[in-house]
Amino acid sequence: MRKFSLRRIPLLPRSMTAQMVLVVLLALLVAQIITAIILFDAHKANFYHSAQGQAIQRTVLLAQKLSKSPAILHGAMVDAASTPLSRYSITLRPVLKDRGSFHEWRGGISRRIEKFLGPGFHDKVRIQITTHERRKTWDEVCTINPLTNEESCRPIPRKRGNEQDTEFTAMSIQLPDKTWLNLVAEAPAMEPLAARQTIIFLIVASGLVLVAMTIMVRRITRPLRAMSIASNRLGRGEDVEPLPEEGPDDVRRATRAFNRMNLRLKRFVEDRTNMLAAITHDLRTPITTLRLRVELLDDSVEQQQLLATLDEMQHMVEATLTFARENADKEPSKKVNLDALLDSTCEDLVEIGLDVSYEEGPDIVTICRPLSLRRALRNLIENAVKYGQRAHVSLGRDSQNILITIDDDGPGMDEKDMDRVFEPFVRLEDSRCRETGGIGLGMAIARNIIHAHGGDIALSNREEGGLRITISLPA
Repeated sequence: MRKFSLRRIPLLPRSMTAQMVLVVLLALLVAQIITAIILFDAHKANFYHSAQGQAIQRTVLLAQKLSKSPAILHGAMVDAASTPLSRYSITLRPVLKDRGSFHEWRGGISRRIEKFLGPGFHDKVRIQITTHERRKTWDEVCTINPLTNEESCRPIPRKRGNEQDTEFTAMSIQLPDKTWLNLVAEAPAMEPLAARQTIIFLIVASGLVLVAMTIMVRRITRPLRAMSIASNRLGRGEDVEPLPEEGPDDVRRATRAFNRMNLRLKRFVEDRTNMLAAITHDLRTPITTLRLRVELLDDSVEQQQLLATLDEMQHMVEATLTFARENADKEPSKKVNLDALLDSTCEDLVEIGLDVSYEEGPDIVTICRPLSLRRALRNLIENAVKYGQRAHVSLGRDSQNILITIDDDGPGMDEKDMDRVFEPFVRLEDSRCRETGGIGLGMAIARNIIHAHGGDIALSNREEGGLRITISLPA
């Protein structure tokens, strides 16, 4: 089962600050929308119930007045009580054809009205509260002429264009003279729930929350960003000063742990380098003493062999000291154009007679220690020419790394030896043997320098023949 990851969401910002602010913004927006829906629904229900209650109360009071007034005054009283949104009429038949209703507000209100009006109104009250779509049974209103006792019907006028969400109330109450008092009312236009002040308040509150969240997130991510930059510098072998311990406790503890790790790594490397340098330096004296004693011997084959062995030991000591100095090297890092660095290195080797070619690459600027990197590249190119007749150097990059390749035309190498060749003092027994020169530290020194820059080095055999050295450096 695949785990959910925010990194898989397209168009999502990469930085922690942007992601946290975006998540809080979305959560705040969803919360505001849900709150607005709930408040609007409650406001709408309260508003309509209040409007309907007022209409029903006015109708009940009007029915009481009509039941005590002469029939000739009913028309005038009904006209006086009518409003553009509440229209009353006196008819011989009710607007509501039956007592049942599609949606009777708070159920049983008809019975409560009958009880309020008195025993004479039992089973004579009809009420229906519904929306525009369900008012088909009372789309007409009829009036009675008190002089001619004739009834005329007309459609209920439409006061507003959009009635889809309007609540309509219809009531029919039979008066003592057997006529019906009818009410057809619609709720007035509901005022918007969110006034301008409310919208401004929500915008200001959301803005303050986002500002506070951004400040808090930056306070958390600033030391993390500094730790990330310091880690990259440490991986390139640069000298990193202790980071300031700031931010929340968790971030402070992480920074403190990083500083301790950095200090321990420095001590470990310095102790190892100093010990190696001291041992190789102390070996010079006994080697020199042995050389003097051997030179005092009579000339012979054994003397020449001993001198050759001492020369080899001297070279090993000098190479080991160089190896140690590379580890202790504190050359400052700076921005360097790799294309120019490779071009000048190859030209220097061509001038001393080596068959080296360079394929001009893109202008890539990186932070490195140029003298150390030049020495590593020179060792590798010279090694390619020594064992592969010629060297072809190229520069490129992929999505994450800078790539330097060195190809030769030699016999290649056994895959089992491709890692072993980087070990100090390792010399292969075939074409890369002792007779060709060197003591087996060139590749080790080169890899050490490449690793100190945060990169890596790998060997592979080319299909067309020869060995390929691939150096990858962080982009």
